Amino acid sequence: MWLPKRVDRVADGQALIGPASFERSFSIEQTPVYLRAGAIVPMQPPMRYTGEKPVDPLIVNVWPLAREQIRATRL
Repeated sequence: MWLPKRVDRVADGQALIGPASFERSFSIEQTPVYLRAGAIVPMQPPMRYTGEKPVDPLIVNVWPLAREQIRATRL
């Protein structure tokens, strides 16, 4: 896997500093999720299939920015 400047591993919050590449193994039950600082991730309640129920509520997760980083986002 190739990492840009910095990403955070969601499972444990560990910051991984790049640029760098590394190898990692995952079991079939695991879903690796890596996010950049300041990422905005829309989510929804679990469903068994698409359209099972309305996407309500829509959950918006905002990952913290890195130290001394500023970003403006318009909605």
